[in-house]
Amino acid sequence: MKLRLVFIFVFISAVSFAQNPYVFKHLNVEDGLSQSSVLSIAQDAKGFMWFGTRFGLNKYDSKNFKTYFLEKGNPNSLTSSQYINTILCLKNGTLLIGTPAGLNKYNETSDNFERFQHNANDIAGISNNLIRHIYQDRQNRVWIGTGNGLNLLDPNKKYRFKHFLVNKVHPQDVYQIYQDHTGTIWLGTSKGLMSMLINKGGTRFKHFKNFSDSLDVAVDNHITSIAEDGNDNLWIGTKQTGLYKLNLITHQITNYTYSILNTKGISSNNIRKITQDKAGKLWIATLHGINIYDPKSKSFSTIQNEPGNPSSLSQNSVYAIFQDRQGIVWVGSYFGAVSMVYPNYTPFNVYASSNTSSGLSSQVVSSIMEGGNRNLWIGTEGEGLNYYNSKTNSYIHYKYDPNNRNSLSSNLVKAIIKDRQNRIWIGTHLGGLNEFKPETNSFVRYTSHKNDTSSLGNDEITSLFEDSYGRFWVGTNSGLNSFDASAGKFIRNRINGLEDAVNYIFEDSKRTLWVATNTGLHYLKNNESRFKRRTADSPEKLKYNEISCITEDKLGFLWLGTARNGLFKLYPDQHAYSQTTKLDGLPSNNIMGILQDDSNNLWISTDNGLCKYNPQQKTFKTYNTKDGLPGNEFNQKSFLRDRSGTFYFGGLSGMISFRPDEIKENTSTQPVIFTGLKLFGKPVSINANSNLLNANISTVKSITFKPEQDVFTVEFTLLNFIKPEKNRYAYKLDGFEKNWNYVANPAASYTNLSPGHYTLLVKASNNDGIWTKQLSRLNIEVLPPYYRTWWAYLSYVCIVAAIFILLVRYLLIRAVLTREKEINEHKLEFFTNISHEIRTPLTLIVGPLETLIEKSQNEPQWSKALQPIKNNADRLMRLVTELLDFRKAESGKMQLHVSPGNVVKFCREIFIAFQNMAIAKQIDYQFTAEREEIELYFDKVQMEKVLFNLLSNAFKFTPDK
Repeated sequence: MKLRLVFIFVFISAVSFAQNPYVFKHLNVEDGLSQSSVLSIAQDAKGFMWFGTRFGLNKYDSKNFKTYFLEKGNPNSLTSSQYINTILCLKNGTLLIGTPAGLNKYNETSDNFERFQHNANDIAGISNNLIRHIYQDRQNRVWIGTGNGLNLLDPNKKYRFKHFLVNKVHPQDVYQIYQDHTGTIWLGTSKGLMSMLINKGGTRFKHFKNFSDSLDVAVDNHITSIAEDGNDNLWIGTKQTGLYKLNLITHQITNYTYSILNTKGISSNNIRKITQDKAGKLWIATLHGINIYDPKSKSFSTIQNEPGNPSSLSQNSVYAIFQDRQGIVWVGSYFGAVSMVYPNYTPFNVYASSNTSSGLSSQVVSSIMEGGNRNLWIGTEGEGLNYYNSKTNSYIHYKYDPNNRNSLSSNLVKAIIKDRQNRIWIGTHLGGLNEFKPETNSFVRYTSHKNDTSSLGNDEITSLFEDSYGRFWVGTNSGLNSFDASAGKFIRNRINGLEDAVNYIFEDSKRTLWVATNTGLHYLKNNESRFKRRTADSPEKLKYNEISCITEDKLGFLWLGTARNGLFKLYPDQHAYSQTTKLDGLPSNNIMGILQDDSNNLWISTDNGLCKYNPQQKTFKTYNTKDGLPGNEFNQKSFLRDRSGTFYFGGLSGMISFRPDEIKENTSTQPVIFTGLKLFGKPVSINANSNLLNANISTVKSITFKPEQDVFTVEFTLLNFIKPEKNRYAYKLDGFEKNWNYVANPAASYTNLSPGHYTLLVKASNNDGIWTKQLSRLNIEVLPPYYRTWWAYLSYVCIVAAIFILLVRYLLIRAVLTREKEINEHKLEFFTNISHEIRTPLTLIVGPLETLIEKSQNEPQWSKALQPIKNNADRLMRLVTELLDFRKAESGKMQLHVSPGNVVKFCREIFIAFQNMAIAKQIDYQFTAEREEIELYFDKVQMEKVLFNLLSNAFKFTPDK
């Protein structure tokens, strides 16, 4: 009996897994999360995600985690790193975190925390450090459930509380707080379920004894979560007795418990969290996975971990469920970290290989064809043919058996078609053509025979096609064959007399048959028998041997996919082509397949992802492994649109299917936030020695760099959590750059910026290429070095001005001196001329005077009177000579004439020259000498000049009396 029950459980689980529509992405310790047990989840006002774990608080920005812990000696750190049980972002943007050691308020500006802990002497403080739950009601009142009572935050005082249900002797835990649509507050306490009504007269509590009595049947049980649906029902989760539904109108209670026989019930009696999503469904976190309750169908579905399925829930012990503003459902589990479900997840169904009947025989899918009842025939490269039964989700594998002539002739399947008579034909590589016989589950082979011209021309088949006229065409590596299936005969057709390799065969809406070969594109119109060659205005662009696929859009244009040369649009009437390449937006120039959806979009498979192309708007959207594809490289001719409109593409990593109308775009545009600053490659913290950040960079508007801080990096992020690895960024430093820098890594680095003011502009696009509407801005100032500051420039100006003034002064003085020199020159020239004029008559005077003196020697009286005249005349002659000598000195031609002489005699002669003047002024004028003769070497002229000047000045300033 036990074995049977286990089997039933496994079968039910398998069925539920197969029907599970939710695809999960995961975040774990390897991505930066501090610990794998995620107990609480919240989103702050700016859009950051917060995860409380068994050890540490985590802040997630779509790319990186930042972790917070209790730090010894730091009063601004968390009160505890252990068991972050509850996180709530209030409507005013305040983020509150509850731990077993108190309440914490996050300060975004300083990126730290303010603590609120129990103090027995503080009657208005928090009643207990064990924070169980934080809740904000419709009146914006903030309630804190603790290990001893309920606390109401006083809105008029800074973190003062009003206490309810506090009992120091018998503490009462308040696990959960919830306000219903009528305004009643519901409390899940250690004494059961209670309601609280608040009015002007006070507070009234009501204890639901019936519910609590049934709850008390379980030992150590309590209420873990409370939520309300849109049908006036209050849903109450418990730790051991399952899920309860309380009708708020009738007060009727319905209990849902786990049963192995009830596949539509809950999966565990241990309920951790109940959250209502935007669609009105209830997500219920349990010990054994997630239960989703649909109020419309009034039924439960279960989501659990599927071993071997990386897109399933990471682990079944779920503690936290939260839906963010983008509609993403975040799931925290005890050992599986974070799982998330995107609201617009691309619904790609993946068909992978397996050695069993539950998978393809090979990962490399070469061809796809629709059978009956939405079943598929799938050809592979090297592993034969697969028949897929869509109802049972199973495969039948057909392979080549060398010992069985009725087996598939080759495992390299190149083409599959179903003709008008519903016969299945398979073209192979070096195995010819095969017809599948369903009645015997065997194959009939048609191959090439050397001497039989009615046999297949070549066993290497490249394409199969049946046109609207009923003609069966077989393309081979050496030409085109027409096949008469009823007779089993082939006609080997030469196109333009050549036996070219056939790449692709297609018939358009006008019943024109197109055949792409190595030497050109050929067409056959109106059931004619002779092919014509298609020419183009620019044939050098299109290499015919590269055509890999052909399709026709609803406007009648042909689209040609090529290997290595992009996409071509053929204009049938103008005989012209237009080309689209990777430069225009294609993910690759290697086109593998083309399908058109009902909205006229072309879905193009390449060797680098799947591209959605709108020819009218010329827009491209590329899907790759980040969107759920098993691989980015697709295979040639491996594509199909079935009768229901489902698209299939085969590649090197299996096959995918999807409905284009089910793929929704993420149109939300989240803000770009600045998240970090690095200086010389090292992170800069708030109030660090660098003095760059005095607050969290997400809150600052400008940063000032010193001259030596010339290598820095500004980090930012887009708070789009839907496929965040596809976010793209662009930044520009206004004032330094003219063009945008488009990057995948959200960081902008600069070195050696010139001093000045700049503005860093940042924008970003989400996973679907939608760019943010507003630019994020950060003002950056680079200070100049001291020698380039304003006061330095002012000093430079002063120095230059001083030098200029000194230079001007020098030039002015020089000009004055030059002028004075010129004047002196004129004076000297004048005196020289006068001296010459005086010298001549003086000479004429001295001559007769000497004659008179000589004749009056016998008359002492006259001789004595004439002698001074003679001396003064000589003196005057010497003065004139000195004037001439001074002129020589000024011109640099003056020379000293030193000779020995009696200085006493020389001085006596000078004395005698002034004797009459002394007599006239009645001056006692005497000359005395110790000796009558003193021999010295001197210049008589210069000495005479000096003595005459001295005596002249002396007599000049001597009174007459």
